[in-house]
Amino acid sequence: MSDKKLFNLLSKYSNDIQNLAQVGAHQGQEIKIFENFNFEKIYLFEPFYKNTQIIEKKIENKLNYEVFEFALGNDNTKKEIYYSIENEGQSSSFLYPNLHKKVQPNINFHNKSLIKIKRFEDLEINNVNFLIMDVQGFELEVLKGFGTKIHGIDFIFTEVNRKYLYSGNVLIWELDKYLFKKGFVRTWTSWREANMPWGDAFYLRTSKISKGKEKLYLLRNLLLTNNLFFSLYRLIDLRVFVKSLMNLLRS
Repeated sequence: MSDKKLFNLLSKYSNDIQNLAQVGAHQGQEIKIFENFNFEKIYLFEPFYKNTQIIEKKIENKLNYEVFEFALGNDNTKKEIYYSIENEGQSSSFLYPNLHKKVQPNINFHNKSLIKIKRFEDLEINNVNFLIMDVQGFELEVLKGFGTKIHGIDFIFTEVNRKYLYSGNVLIWELDKYLFKKGFVRTWTSWREANMPWGDAFYLRTSKISKGKEKLYLLRNLLLTNNLFFSLYRLIDLRVFVKSLMNLLRS
């Protein structure tokens, strides 16, 4: 995730943020960002015991944090997750790795773990209005699990995909459609690079912007989320050129 953008967004909307929830907190890398603000409560969801122990050490004596050792989804159940050993689980997903194995061949998913999943709507947590998600294609299931509590959310910062890195992962235009029906519009998007079909996006509740801006965002998202745009993007993305050059020099 883009730490710089997350910090800027939290700064911009800090006066409007009540409580914050991060789904897929990993080892609490963003805690250093959260410490710049005085949010009343910060809820961190991370299903792996080793990671929650690291988080607990980082938030020791910080009373405004709560850590939950389970994942969020649309069912209260247990489900196998494909665990990525090489990056300490950062690429782990409930969905079978698809294109991910091609774009990052150094990451393997040989291990599986049985993970507890709960619906956010069923938790005794209220007044969360800033949501962060890093759940490797499982975003739509997490959002569905919010049920009616989605109406309390004003800001969503999430990873997004434009291709199937994992089998059946939600694609960005599908996420756009679902969240627009819930009263959100995507106002910012950043892709890792033209050859990497995942990035970060920010969704804002439409009641916080004018109708004119809402329409402009919708038009921009339509124009900049299609195959023609990404074909052109690959031609001008210097990061792709530099990577290709470095690979050529190594060979």
